[in-house]
Amino acid sequence: MVITVRFAPSPTGFLHLGGLRTALYNYLFARKHDGQFLLRIEDTDQQRVVPSSIGDIINVLNWAGIKPDKGPFSQEDVPNYVQSARIKLYNEKANELLDKGLAYRCFCSTTRLDLLRREAIKNRSIPRYDNRCRHLTDKEVDEKLSSNARYAVRFRCEEQIISVDDLIFDETTFDLKNSEGDFVIIKSDSFPSYHLANVIDDHSMNVTHVLRGEEWLLSTPKHLMIYKAFGWEPPRFAHIPIILNEDGKKLSKRHQDLGVMNLKSRGFYPETIINYLILSAGGYEPKSPRMSTLEEIVENFDLTKINRARCKISHSKLKAFNRQAIKIKLEEDRKGFLSSLRDYLKQRFTSELINDETDEHLIFLFTESQGRYSNFGEFADEIGFVWTECQPSWSCDQFIPLGDIEKSIESVLNLIAKEWDSSESRIDKLSFVKTFCSENKFDYRLVMKFLRYSLVNHEIGLPVGQMLFILGKEEFIRRVRNGIQYTKSQLAST
Repeated sequence: MVITVRFAPSPTGFLHLGGLRTALYNYLFARKHDGQFLLRIEDTDQQRVVPSSIGDIINVLNWAGIKPDKGPFSQEDVPNYVQSARIKLYNEKANELLDKGLAYRCFCSTTRLDLLRREAIKNRSIPRYDNRCRHLTDKEVDEKLSSNARYAVRFRCEEQIISVDDLIFDETTFDLKNSEGDFVIIKSDSFPSYHLANVIDDHSMNVTHVLRGEEWLLSTPKHLMIYKAFGWEPPRFAHIPIILNEDGKKLSKRHQDLGVMNLKSRGFYPETIINYLILSAGGYEPKSPRMSTLEEIVENFDLTKINRARCKISHSKLKAFNRQAIKIKLEEDRKGFLSSLRDYLKQRFTSELINDETDEHLIFLFTESQGRYSNFGEFADEIGFVWTECQPSWSCDQFIPLGDIEKSIESVLNLIAKEWDSSESRIDKLSFVKTFCSENKFDYRLVMKFLRYSLVNHEIGLPVGQMLFILGKEEFIRRVRNGIQYTKSQLAST
């Protein structure tokens, strides 16, 4: 038997870290057992499909290095791995269940179903279908069909106890007496429900193990009933605990900051994300403190050691992992690092400005605060002043205590220029400015605030002395003088 697993996302938007983690575990399990890793697109909810999603999902998996062996990579592959191209098959199989009396047509309107749901919630009970159409006679069904009434197909769900032997959660028992009504397998638009389509696909694709999110554990009894109805041997199941955002909520397409392509564009590396996910959720213990390769993870991967507890995304830990990856890239692949950095900066700033930058200067800018940046976004946020002058918008009244703003700040600039020209070492520590302010009775903090505002228009960022060193004396002074002129004009107009 060839071990076969699948990653089956819905193309309803970007792939977030939770989805990538599911794909990763499927990939690791397949490689560990010399098996097959399939990509299947579950797009039966046509109203939510985002057309570009399939290509984006494939690109993310390829970028992360967890490439599927088979999937919808060509037009010829689509009928085998995209559910919307397999509608005929699902309806044929549903008809088999109808013929066997294991399913029936439901003519209930959406209005009636909504009322049932609301009534259940009002009575604090589990929303479930009341199986009304199960009891229609053949004559009643024929009359409705002859009048072209819309219908769904429901599976007859008998009251029973079902045990799920899960590879992560062990044996879990479900009592279906009060928790399940007859569930839909074909919707009124002739598209299958997830429950029917995924069972048929897993069987037809010879899937031996289903590794998916913990949220599907409650649906597994339904799937086992469908397997039994067709007389098929079910696969083994392993439900992976849900991954949560830092606020304790389940990840969703709303968490765009945790979209994999978003992280990629900001300079996060695939090895960062792979190592973070595997170490957060378990299944692998590294042999050394350095980041592991995919090959090393595969070799020591153990599905049964995945943590049962739900884990929260830690942005700080994710950033720490990427700082380590950046350090390695700077040492081992500086050319690739610079290429990726340039591409990002061109999206943020004028391409011509970035093209004019030398490799040496970009490396200087990035390593000037070595270890400070965990991704390109942080770097661009803090160093962006190099390529874009600030647009003055600060409140000028706060600088009235400095008196004649031009005279006081120009005297500070003259001092900085003098120290710069006379010093044999870099000037980035401005302690001499503090001494000067004390001697001339200037408010040192207000002076430094004015210098900072003239450069970046806010109070947060690199120390003023460090920005002086990065810009150089002439550019630093020019920008501060622009700040002086803005402040003078604003104060004069009030």
